[in-house]
Amino acid sequence: MSVPVTAALAHAAGPVTGIDIARNVTLLLALVLLTRRLANEATAAGAGLMFLIINLILGRACNPDGYAAHAWWAVALCPSDSMTAWLVAVALFLLALLLAFSPTSASR
Repeated sequence: MSVPVTAALAHAAGPVTGIDIARNVTLLLALVLLTRRLANEATAAGAGLMFLIINLILGRACNPDGYAAHAWWAVALCPSDSMTAWLVAVALFLLALLLAFSPTSASR
């Protein structure tokens, strides 16, 4: 049960470090939990890393006025005050917790 504690600690440190850090930690934990349910721990760690790399490489875009922006799907690149991105991350995390710790979950 250290995963919910990690997410809670990240959100507790959010006002100091920035809520976007807590959001991204929660998002990565959700992705790792979902991937671990389907595969193993090494695949889960690789999926988290690939998610960040894909967000950084493909998620950046430019507005018509020339300023840097992010693609709509790149939740990890959203500004720290984006409530929608935070809600998506928390919803995915809660779904991952339900699936990862369900009685039918594969015990590894």
